[in-house]
Amino acid sequence: MEVAKTFRTMTDSGLWRAKQTVTEPPPVLLLEGIEEHAARRHAEDLRAAGATVTVEPWTRERPA
Repeated sequence: MEVAKTFRTMTDSGLWRAKQTVTEPPPVLLLEGIEEHAARRHAEDLRAAGATVTVEPWTRERPA
């Protein structure tokens, strides 16, 4: 429940939607296209709440 509350504050979503998102089977893409330092800050908040988080670099794929 703490992870859902933390995710809710990050995304401004409702508590029910946040709980549904964080309890889905892994992996769940939570945020995309944000700056690396913001992603790491959010990851630390989620880890402190008890979540397992992986931060991966975001790359834009260009059509060939």
